[in-house]
Amino acid sequence: MAEVIELPHGVPPEWAELIAEAERRGHLEFHGSRICYKCAKSHEENFSDPEEKVRAGVFAWLILVKGYSPAAIKLEVNVPRRTPSDYADIVVYTDDSCRTPYLVVETKRVDVSKSDFRQAIEQAFGNANSLRDTKLALVDCGSRSALYAVAGYPPEERHQNLLGTRDDLPKEYDDISRFAIIAGDPEHDIRPLSAADTENLVRRAHAVIWAGGKRDPLTAFDEWSKLLFAKIHDERHTPNGQPRRFQVGRNEEDKIVGERIRALYADAQRKNPSIFSEDLKLPDDKVAQVVRIIQCIAFTQMDVDSLGAAFESFFGSIFRGELGQYFTRREIVRFVCALLEPSDRDKVLDPTAGSGGFLLETLIQVWHYIEQAYAGQPDLERRKYDFAKDCLFGIEIHEKLGRICQTNLMLHKDGHTNVEVDRSCLDLKFRNPYLDPEKPIFTLVVGNPPFGDTVRKGDRDHLGDNELVLRQGSSAG
Repeated sequence: MAEVIELPHGVPPEWAELIAEAERRGHLEFHGSRICYKCAKSHEENFSDPEEKVRAGVFAWLILVKGYSPAAIKLEVNVPRRTPSDYADIVVYTDDSCRTPYLVVETKRVDVSKSDFRQAIEQAFGNANSLRDTKLALVDCGSRSALYAVAGYPPEERHQNLLGTRDDLPKEYDDISRFAIIAGDPEHDIRPLSAADTENLVRRAHAVIWAGGKRDPLTAFDEWSKLLFAKIHDERHTPNGQPRRFQVGRNEEDKIVGERIRALYADAQRKNPSIFSEDLKLPDDKVAQVVRIIQCIAFTQMDVDSLGAAFESFFGSIFRGELGQYFTRREIVRFVCALLEPSDRDKVLDPTAGSGGFLLETLIQVWHYIEQAYAGQPDLERRKYDFAKDCLFGIEIHEKLGRICQTNLMLHKDGHTNVEVDRSCLDLKFRNPYLDPEKPIFTLVVGNPPFGDTVRKGDRDHLGDNELVLRQGSSAG
């Protein structure tokens, strides 16, 4: 039988053993190049077809590994209400009577393209939804698989109901794991996305909070920053093998999600008390909606260029549109920073930091400089980290904008602790000793100050402990 069972490259090698064992137990029969499945209704196909080898492996695996009864399995099940007529490759029913579908399986050959795999997902959902009451759908091409929950989700949902791979299928109808995202798991952990996909999800999440104007723009953006703050903390501090806290579990109530995210946010506050002092103010349903949207993104695993591209357009539209703030275009920021040629030997200050655009661009350019100047040296990553932590400084008078700047810098590895918030650059006294005007340490000053602002004598908001001294011959405003 070993000569017959030749599986394509990419199909799990243990499937050949499972197919052979399924034959020994009478679940499969081979007649030359033909394979016969002995299940609720016997079915015969051409085993030389590469896709059939995958289906045979899944069939044997369902019975021998996952413990499903062959009497509760049918192949090539006619799917009603599908035009043209369609057939589900494998259907597992809830019992041997084969009345209620439990799992619909769509199999494809191992070398299927990405677009054809996506099409197979749509086919599996179409079959599962048409068969009614189906709980799960599995798409499998041997080298790749995707398991989805069907029941309880809108027919078009393809993200929040992704449960993992074939390995996450429960044995003998057991409950599915409550949490799908597991830290450090190569199949089930978060992943970096493209800049375009990241921007799209970030926009969706912020739109949920803003709710078309129900919350004022700055409050909405502040609440968004708090959730991002909690998300980054979860990415950095969840041990391998543990479910990530920033996710929505299967059939989990919004209240439970909200309580867990608030506790996560409180942990992040304790770890970084310099950023947020206020509690998370969003209701539980909004928290759960945002978590569902961005839980799959690995922000801290994205390179700084992709992060910059993802957030540039988002920040620009939010600041210009909803917040009414001028947001310096990235092309100008990049040009100014490149003109200054910053290196890891510089101490950089933005006295009107805003959301941190100039500081972030400086960080990116210095990191590129370090990668070129110190290529191959063992402490290259340490140099990049030290520059982010010790060499970037900012001052921002607007408290919420300052927190956004801090969160933005933390998202891009670090530097957030050096941003002085709720303080004007005209002040004389700062909490951060490095900002003391009597002890200048800065070699570069970058930024786009608010030209046209009027500062009058005694303006404590702008002057702080400083005084406006008029030159001889000028008049007080």
